[in-house]
Amino acid sequence: MSLLVAVCLMPYIFHTITIYSKYFPKIDEGKKILCFFAPTCDHCMATAKELTELKKADPNFPDIQMIFMDEAAEEIPKFFKFAGAEYPSLVLDIIAFWGAIGKTNDTPGVVYLWNGNVQKFYNGTEKDQFNKVEFKKIVKK
Repeated sequence: MSLLVAVCLMPYIFHTITIYSKYFPKIDEGKKILCFFAPTCDHCMATAKELTELKKADPNFPDIQMIFMDEAAEEIPKFFKFAGAEYPSLVLDIIAFWGAIGKTNDTPGVVYLWNGNVQKFYNGTEKDQFNKVEFKKIVKK
């Protein structure tokens, strides 16, 4: 007696629920960018401006959300003006902010997520700092 087994192979999309979904409920759906910024940080402002340039140049660029630490939160409107666009954002107290970004990470933080899976995590102003040219290539994949 022979047994015939049919196997249907479908591409699997692994979907992860991240800790970030408590801040932005749809952050784990599709391609998304989550940024961790301090409102008066020059490096954060420059990174936000570069992300805006990428978004304006590519209609398929992922949605951007931002989490700010609450130091100088009154400066957020100036931050968005410098960046050239406003994005969905929220403000966390300092302890919650560092808990969300990770205590060993630094600002500016840029997390590229695809279905909740971290594809790239830039942070700080040294070896892991945001790289616009590299990021553009990563997002195109």
